[in-house]
Formats: sequence, structure tokens, C-alpha cells
Amino acid sequence: MKSPVIVWTMGKVGSLSVYQAVKVARLEALHPHYCDAETLERMGKRIGHDMPVIKHGRDSAAVIAAATPKKPALIITMVRTPIERNISSYFHNQEYINVTTQDVGEMTRHFIKSYPHKVAVDWLDANLKKVIGLDVYEEPFNKRQGFRVYDRGRHKVLLLRSDLTQEAQSAAVSDFVGRPVAVGRDVNVGAEKSYAKDYRTFIDQIVLSKDHVERMLGSRYAQHFWPRARLEELRRFWLREPPPSLGRRVKYMAGDRWRDVSAWFGRAAGLNGSQR
Repeated sequence: MKSPVIVWTMGKVGSLSVYQAVKVARLEALHPHYCDAETLERMGKRIGHDMPVIKHGRDSAAVIAAATPKKPALIITMVRTPIERNISSYFHNQEYINVTTQDVGEMTRHFIKSYPHKVAVDWLDANLKKVIGLDVYEEPFNKRQGFRVYDRGRHKVLLLRSDLTQEAQSAAVSDFVGRPVAVGRDVNVGAEKSYAKDYRTFIDQIVLSKDHVERMLGSRYAQHFWPRARLEELRRFWLREPPPSLGRRVKYMAGDRWRDVSAWFGRAAGLNGSQR
């Protein structure tokens, strides 16, 4: 009997659609966010030891510990650009949103002050490196391809970028697990939640500081997985700097006209409020 496929990722990277696709392909699967005993114990005390994410973490840890070169643990993990991932997580985790205003400026200040922004950029080291000894930064990553397989004998890891097409994700996962897997549309999507309107407004109107944007997009995490051109698109989007093709006139836009241009930036950068 094959060991379960472990879809082990940080939250809000689109992993639920991959996990469900693996299960539809009639493979046993687990979907943890953490697999180390200390974190699972701490989270269990906070959200309940019977929660599926805690159970999946414990079961995954057992599979990882029992893995052998002849029966390796198959692990799928995913990465998403850090700022959009953190904003999605900020809205999803309602305990972080204890402001009652819809003012984007005030919400931005609250987001910057209250959210643990390093979760995304540190997750791979705090989890894969800590638990199975895999340092993904030691080896080059094909940014054009957008995925890589790491074979460590007892553990085989497929790392996917969340911005790959469904077709590309399906092909990579199918090859990795040795069975056809069709990754479908994203589920657990922010733009379809009860907070969808506020989420879209926040994405469209937020203006982040240059220091914050450069710290996130200049992180080892972002630089390792995404092409320079893509990071430049995102930098312009979060700073609301117009693409060169729009010319100087954008600087003088305001009100509704600015919001229209801001939404255009989102479409150009692939961030139109429909993200996870």
C-alpha cells in the first residue's frame, strides 16, 4: 500500500485545490500546514486538538518518520508571492481583523502592524528544513518552469508556484505521483468569502510603503522563486507606480479615475481581487 501524498504547505497558497485533486485521483492524501510536534501542540491548544489540520499534521509526521528510500514520503508544497499571500491570510484569519472601519488607510496600518509578515518568507526553513532537512535555497530553481522536484531518498518533494496554470500544475503533480491528476479551479478563494467585497476593495486601493514592499519582494524567498520581471510588476502594483506604457498622465489621476487605473494595475499584475 502506498503512503499518503502529503500536501504540506503554508496557508493561502492554493493548496486545497491540489489536495482535492489528488484525492479525486483515488490517492490517499493529507493536508497539513505544520508537522513538527511543538507547533502542533501549540496550535492544538489554540484551535483544538481534534481539528483536521492538527490531525493531518500528526499523521503526516508519522508518515515522514517512517519513510524509507524504498517507500519514500511524497510531499507536495507550494509558494505564493508574499504580499498577496499575507493579505489573503489576513482576511481569512478573522482574529487579526479587529478593526471596525472600512477605511483602507486604517486597515493598511492595522495589517502592517498586526500581521506576522515573515510567516510566508520563513515558512520553508521553519518547516521543510527543520523537519526533513531540505534547504530549497541550496539549489537553483527554474523560474520559467515554476516547479522543481527534490529527491532526498526517504523524502521526495514537489515544489510548485501557485501562479502556474491548472494545466501546468496538473502535469507536474501527475508526473510526481505517477497517476493522472487534474487540478481544478481554486477553492477557498478570498474573493468568494463573506469578506469578498472588503477584500477586493483592499487589494484595489491599498498603497504599501516602499520599505515594506522591498523587504517582502527583496526577500530570499521571493528572489529565489520568481523572475525579476514578475517581481517588478508586483513592486509597481503595490506601490501604485504606473507601468511605463501609461505615461506621466497617470500621476494626476484621482478619485474614481485613480481607482480605475488601480484596478488596471491589478489586472496587469494578475491581482484583480479574485485571488485565493
